[in-house]
Amino acid sequence: MAQSQLSSIVPKPDHVPDALVYDFDIHGDPELLVNPHGRLLDMARNAPPVFWTPRNGGGWVILSHAANYAASRDTEAFSSEFVPKAQMDAMLASLPPGAPHIPLPVPITLDPPEHTKYRQPLQKVFSPKTINSLRTSIKDLAAELIDAVKADGACEFMSAIAEPLPVQVFLKMLGLPLERQEEYRAIVKEHMAAIDTDRAGSMRRLQRIAAAMRDTVLDRKDNPRDDILSMLWQIEIDGKPTTLADMENYGVLLFIAGLDTVMNGMGLAMRGLALDPALQNQLRAEPKL
Repeated sequence: MAQSQLSSIVPKPDHVPDALVYDFDIHGDPELLVNPHGRLLDMARNAPPVFWTPRNGGGWVILSHAANYAASRDTEAFSSEFVPKAQMDAMLASLPPGAPHIPLPVPITLDPPEHTKYRQPLQKVFSPKTINSLRTSIKDLAAELIDAVKADGACEFMSAIAEPLPVQVFLKMLGLPLERQEEYRAIVKEHMAAIDTDRAGSMRRLQRIAAAMRDTVLDRKDNPRDDILSMLWQIEIDGKPTTLADMENYGVLLFIAGLDTVMNGMGLAMRGLALDPALQNQLRAEPKL
């Protein structure tokens, strides 16, 4: 397991009340790394709903559900933009002709109304009908992976189940070649490992993700198949045909979500099950659950 190192403490500004100070390092808290849900529950009970932490240069942390709900709907104060849109547009316009496109994961890095323009087409692609059509193949793959380790009576869950299951499902959904899954996972691991410590390199890493997908993305424009990349070429964004830049923006979001997010979610779920004997017994008694 990776080792964490707490950042240094900075002085509290005069305008911050003592009652709202709580020592928490989101990047280096050792308990958060070992037991994330337990640490967050502890904070929910003991920390203010909105608090100031002296770690990482000092800053505010929004903790409670109510405060997060309010912040998520106040895009003026709490923007989702990775870089302010005007600044990004100016930067892209200043690039020399032929410079590689800098992809940004959309729509999660956009605020309304741009967010809505890019999210609505995705809702058509990821419709309940589309997702339900994958149910049988996903169950078959899960059964195949479990059968491969069942005779041993135990396995290293992340490498045997949590990684190959969502990665293979994702690659098939998108239409990316399965034989490149190790290469794709390595790219995402590099990006996620450095996302907090090397923000300056994030653009380069996103470009690498887009480059890894580009040949397949371009092929689907001329040779559509029954996959999500082909479907994305058929949508319109704000009444305009999809461009290669749009495809790469969507692609980096789906790439990271498919090759990292689900895998880690499965790992945390299995960790919770492993630490809950009562739930294990319930599942043994009622396997249909």
